Amino acid sequence: MASIDLTSLRIASAVPTPYAFSGWRQPGLGGALSYEGRLGDRWMMTVRTPMMKVEPDWRRLSALFDDAERLGGIIEIPQPDFNVGAPGTPLVSATTASGRSIPIDGLTPNYAIKAGQWLNYTKGGVIYADRVAEQVIANGSGQATVRLRNLLRVSLADGDVIELGGPKMEGAIQVTSRPPLEVERVTSIEFTVTELK
Repeated sequence: MASIDLTSLRIASAVPTPYAFSGWRQPGLGGALSYEGRLGDRWMMTVRTPMMKVEPDWRRLSALFDDAERLGGIIEIPQPDFNVGAPGTPLVSATTASGRSIPIDGLTPNYAIKAGQWLNYTKGGVIYADRVAEQVIANGSGQATVRLRNLLRVSLADGDVIELGGPKMEGAIQVTSRPPLEVERVTSIEFTVTELK
């Protein structure tokens, strides 16, 4: 069964955190530090909902989260006060097996993909989220090459979809703060989403 769709969930706050295997390394004999980038760097996000009523709001949501904790979940990545604009229909424009850069076409001409903006790509039914490392502006033909924070985790083919308009994150769900079941209580819940790969 597929991950549980939680994209309609209202989000009050979210804290994205790199889930990294890369890092600064020091040789055993005291040599100079060097940065070692590794495949598999991904994201983890701690999410808190707005206040809700235990009955009926949390009761209904709790059934979804019961499944999401077993099957994984998909959320829409919040970008507060950020206007995504009209990116067009971005697609990968050439097979890209590795690295941090993705050639894209199908963008609205002169569309600016901003530094820090979120995107996702989907491969084999799995959603991979990442952030844009630096601003790039599409040319008049709607083409640009975007550089990501992390190394690509999967090979992309010409025509694969890049989602800029409503980027999503998919991963393991863990509810870290559950509301007590008290009459007339309002509460919020907190949970984490950790990308699987």
